[in-house]
Amino acid sequence: MRRSRFALNLMLLAMLAACSFAQQPETHRYTSPEASSSGMIGGKKITIEYYTPSMHGRRIFGELVPFGKVWATGANTATKITTEAPLLVGDLKLPKGSYSIWTIPGEKEWTLIINKETGQFHLNYNANLDFGRTKMKVSALPSPVETLHIGVRSLSVSPDGHLLLNGQPTNFRGVGLHEDSLDKGSAIDNATRDRYIAEIKDLGATMIRTHYPLSPYLLEQADKNGILVWSEIPVYSLRSTYFAKRLVRHLAFQELTDNINDNQNHASIAIWSVANELASKPPAQVRSYLRGAAVTARRMDPTRPVGLATVGYPAAGCQRAYNRMQVIGVNEYFGWYPGPQGQVADEDLLSGYLDSVHACYPNKAIVVTEFGAEANRDGPSDEKGTYAFQQDFVKYHLNVFAQKPWLSGAIYWTLDEFRVRPGWDGGNPKPAPPFHQKGLISIDGTPKPAYTDVQQIYHDTTQYNAPVAVKR
Repeated sequence: MRRSRFALNLMLLAMLAACSFAQQPETHRYTSPEASSSGMIGGKKITIEYYTPSMHGRRIFGELVPFGKVWATGANTATKITTEAPLLVGDLKLPKGSYSIWTIPGEKEWTLIINKETGQFHLNYNANLDFGRTKMKVSALPSPVETLHIGVRSLSVSPDGHLLLNGQPTNFRGVGLHEDSLDKGSAIDNATRDRYIAEIKDLGATMIRTHYPLSPYLLEQADKNGILVWSEIPVYSLRSTYFAKRLVRHLAFQELTDNINDNQNHASIAIWSVANELASKPPAQVRSYLRGAAVTARRMDPTRPVGLATVGYPAAGCQRAYNRMQVIGVNEYFGWYPGPQGQVADEDLLSGYLDSVHACYPNKAIVVTEFGAEANRDGPSDEKGTYAFQQDFVKYHLNVFAQKPWLSGAIYWTLDEFRVRPGWDGGNPKPAPPFHQKGLISIDGTPKPAYTDVQQIYHDTTQYNAPVAVKR
């Protein structure tokens, strides 16, 4: 029987996290509410039932919960997992059924224990009833977590090329993010990151993409708010000749391994992206990098799909270089940039182009990873750079996406304006360099008219548990 690989997201996984629990039941000093989390993986339900302990000003791991000692991974009674399907939990092959979850915290490493007994008091651990143990990877959180939460989620790509979240197809709508502010530059503070999350939720977006790994704090907020992340390393528009250099390849792989090692405990991360806008027809040295990057990412974290973002040029055709990718991102700007030989100048060609990408990669999840138009002034809707043009642009593109039931999601580039470089025009005949002005929100925090259009469409879109395309 095929086993589903199980990703158990424990918010306590940072050794510096400071969760607590009702250690002394006779005092009833603190209350740990009952909670549960469930998800569908491979059509089978997995449920975790537990009590949510909180910190209450105490330091937990290493003090109240000693390192090297078995902990109930919750409060009151032992945390319980029930699965309708056999699971692969780390290196444990777990049959379907109900079990209790225990852990052994450590300064540098934790151990997960699956025990065959359930319903026992949280101090009544019986090692003789262990099903097995497996090591857990640990990373430090940017700040203490007040309350423990446990979640269930799986990410995969179906045989017919759809991204699946807990076994259900996605149709997410998201935004690109590039951290910048007028007074702080890229050295933004957590208050600015909180504002980003609030804007994303208000817009109705459920996916974030950046050209680099997000800060630990922002990833933590995405975890808490149920926002997925396309996590990409800055291997961006790199000339193909550079991939022949050993140092360049080494640095690219280091970026990838660092990103996975640092951030894989964040449940919000949905896709490991290994590059952005490399050559549309990758030569041998680029193909070698993509192959090695995909293998490395899958070896380090087999629970998440691997992808990359490509330039959306029709002339690129089908590329075998992407064979090891599970997700293909397309940065498409039909009707905004002309592209080489004007191949993307006509927005009417967008629908056919997307169909051709799907035909090239029928077994891979296809995501529109960028689309957008600059806007910095009033004016007619047929004039590039006006608010009216941007409004028409987003409505047209989102309407096309809505007609592609096989599409796994689309990401507008970007949420907020940011600075690029002196002389930047972004395709705008009347630019305001150095600002990238495709953002739906101006650099001063003012939403543009297109924000409301995108907001309405995003909120009206069924982004998860979407109907699956039926082949006839």
